[in-house]
Amino acid sequence: KSKSRKELSIKNNEKVIVYIGRITKRKGGELLTHLIKTNPQIKFVLIGKWIEKEIKKFESDNMIVIEKVPNDQLAKYYSSGDLVFAYHKQGCQMGIVGAEALSCGVPIIHTKRIAFPDSKSIIKVSDSPEEINKKIKEFFSHSQKERTNLAKGSREYAQKYLSDEFWKERYLDFFLK
Repeated sequence: KSKSRKELSIKNNEKVIVYIGRITKRKGGELLTHLIKTNPQIKFVLIGKWIEKEIKKFESDNMIVIEKVPNDQLAKYYSSGDLVFAYHKQGCQMGIVGAEALSCGVPIIHTKRIAFPDSKSIIKVSDSPEEINKKIKEFFSHSQKERTNLAKGSREYAQKYLSDEFWKERYLDFFLK
């Protein structure tokens, strides 16, 4: 995290939430907009195209918008965050952003409708901006040591439930039995 933040000129003591993907209604763009506006003490790093006909674009001192980052650089951005907003309105699937964030050792904010085993590294929320703000506040109220343990748990979760090895066994069992 320190190395990534240094490369990206983000201070180590800053609270950072990363978002990667198109900013749309389907990906919780309205919720994300609300979070940015109601959490001026948190830096939001948004990577992706902002679909303005769905979500009105705005300026904010606590928000950095980068339209495109090469895929081989994304891990650096994930790793710089304390949390990744990986919300999907449909829920159910983790999505590549959630899986990549967890594998980089960063806890995620996702809908309660996710169809994966529970983990403290997956902060499950409803569609309520107030609830999401409450969960963010709870997360940042943890000590640095507790947040570091959550980060380690994120990586372990990804290895256990999202790795090729994990899915290979399930596919083989399903298709060959």
